[in-house]
Amino acid sequence: MNAQGKLRADVLATLAGQRPADGRAQKSQRVQPGQRIYLEGAAQDQFFANIGARKIYEVLKSRPSRCTFYEPPGRHADHVRERLQRGLQWVFDQPLTDIK
Repeated sequence: MNAQGKLRADVLATLAGQRPADGRAQKSQRVQPGQRIYLEGAAQDQFFANIGARKIYEVLKSRPSRCTFYEPPGRHADHVRERLQRGLQWVFDQPLTDIK
């Protein structure tokens, strides 16, 4: 993506068919119905991870797997511990203290 959050055509051409969320290249075994997919990116992410995660979520949310997207306030490296805890709790569907 460029600085305005737009996809770059030259990069997309290189990656065509390699992206797991690309509907044209999606194979049914890549995202199983029982999978839980947690995507997130901070609202002011200086690397635009929130924009990419949101675009992946838009593709995956209609699939039979359970998927969510969270856009916390802050920048890329803000509140990492809390964000990881939230994601792990969501993926494992239980409090982090119970995850071994």
